Amino acid sequence: MTKLSKTQTILVTAFISLNLVIFITLFQTFELDTQKPVEEEIVHTELLEPVNQLLDESKYNEAIAKLNELIDANPQLSEPYLLLKDVLLKYNKTTEAEALLNKAIGNNVSDDRILLALADIKYQKSDWASARDLYFLLYEKDPANSSLVRKYANSLIVLKEDDKLKELLAKIDPYISSEMRLYKNVLSYSFNTSEVELLTIGLEDLEAEEAMMLEGISNLRIDPSQNDSYILGLSQIVYELMKNSYLELALHFDRKLIDENSFFEKPNLYAGSIFMQLNSPEHAEPHILRCLKYNPESIPCHILMVEYYYDKADQENLSSEITMLMDLLSTNSQDQVFALLAIFDNNKDYASVIKYADDILKKAPNYYREIDFLALKAALLTKDMVNVEKYNKGVAQFELVLTASERSLFLASKYLLLQNQADVLSSEQLELIQNVDSLSIYPQLFLYSYYQKEGDAQMMESIKLRALELDFYKEIPDSFFIDVIE
Repeated sequence: MTKLSKTQTILVTAFISLNLVIFITLFQTFELDTQKPVEEEIVHTELLEPVNQLLDESKYNEAIAKLNELIDANPQLSEPYLLLKDVLLKYNKTTEAEALLNKAIGNNVSDDRILLALADIKYQKSDWASARDLYFLLYEKDPANSSLVRKYANSLIVLKEDDKLKELLAKIDPYISSEMRLYKNVLSYSFNTSEVELLTIGLEDLEAEEAMMLEGISNLRIDPSQNDSYILGLSQIVYELMKNSYLELALHFDRKLIDENSFFEKPNLYAGSIFMQLNSPEHAEPHILRCLKYNPESIPCHILMVEYYYDKADQENLSSEITMLMDLLSTNSQDQVFALLAIFDNNKDYASVIKYADDILKKAPNYYREIDFLALKAALLTKDMVNVEKYNKGVAQFELVLTASERSLFLASKYLLLQNQADVLSSEQLELIQNVDSLSIYPQLFLYSYYQKEGDAQMMESIKLRALELDFYKEIPDSFFIDVIE
């Protein structure tokens, strides 16, 4: 072994000392970095604890105000944006939620959840190209995220970008999840329907219901060379996928069906229904019109047209369409009859609910319970006391089996009738209606009328604010809180 000179010894010692200093410095830096997220998480928890408490207590107005304060004071924290976004979407305020997320991005908030939430909103608003770009950006960072891959694939399907869809398909790892196995199999088969075995690869990796669906589709054994059976098989595939809520995959096959036979009611009915469910009435309209052209008496297509006119607020065409549809409906189409009443309710057209409730009940007697509830709700929200009394009697026969939400509507209407008949309500009754369902608007509406009769303006204002705070779906008409002066 060669003996080191004095100079070499000094150099080696200096080198070791220098590396030791560097190592200690790096270790301390690493230790600080590992502690930093923990410290930030503690800060976030302390800041958000009051907000979470307000949300737990369903005090949404206070939570919104507190979250806005937190965002102003801490513009680069992501959690307040995400929580506020959730509250805004609870009230269906997608435009405000989108603006909030863009504000977060403008403040350089580094959190992929912000981008994902923004992409989801854009997709919901049918801005599919913008959603696709955001999904792709996130997919590139996390290709093993099953939910993200599905969303990216769906955006490519609705945009008819088959080349990009094939590229994505080649990269999908089917072992990530049951969902990815299903997408891999179905999309592979869609590009080569002559190879039915593509549907059944790795069925053991799928959830039971998904495996049964794919096995059922594979048993159809559709043959592209046999035109009639091929069209029928494609139609059955679209129906199965729609039934299981795979709307985009259903659309992917439905386009093949339209290419095979565009002069056909069913594929256009399917496309119209899919696009209406995807919040894209402008894409649905041509399919609905084509469907009615081929079958002017198609009840499902007329129902879709009613939904379309509601979306476009086309009152003139809506009225004539409803009249035509009521003439076409019969007791043989009870599901479709009730679907029409549900559309009235979803669009807050309470006048039509009450106007057509009796006729619809005659044509759909199996739905008498549901019809009575929708009519009672419409009567209560429009202060139509004659019909409140009428439909309250219908609902009363189910009193012993009502859910909390149903009971809140029933009791609110029952107590309102008692009050109008000058009956004195006990403190127990007032306490019961306030506690039957803390998130229901109906007890609040009764209490507003109760304190209105008592002449307590302060309580009226407090209850009105609470009712509006709980009105997530904007069901209460503006006219409800307008006092009528005789």
